[in-house]
Amino acid sequence: MFTRMMVVAGVLVILVGCGEVEMEKPAAMKTKKMAMSDVSAKLKNEAEFRAKIVGKQLTSSYAEVMFKADGTIIGVWKGKDMHGKWWFKDNGYCRSVTVGTRELSDKCQNIYFGQGTVTIGDAGVTYNIGK
Repeated sequence: MFTRMMVVAGVLVILVGCGEVEMEKPAAMKTKKMAMSDVSAKLKNEAEFRAKIVGKQLTSSYAEVMFKADGTIIGVWKGKDMHGKWWFKDNGYCRSVTVGTRELSDKCQNIYFGQGTVTIGDAGVTYNIGK
């Protein structure tokens, strides 16, 4: 019985390593989705973005991000280095980001502020706003 369990566990490890089986993420790694009723206000403009977010450390359960005054983004996302650029288009926040070696497509997103938090994207990640 023990040998059979070890073989099954070994096959599972191989399948997970090959991307054949998707494992459930631990609760600490899951993205916290906020209901829109949990946030106090939608971002109004670039001036507000700069005042509330730029130069501050944003942290979630699996990411640390900083938006810099020169329009760059730096940080770590799920253990991989992240860098990119941010800008405003038609009074909305947009970004272009590379995580590890993977370039993500350019994306414009809504931003919502809560009590000491910011949520990026309508169903996005909520970060604590640091100093």
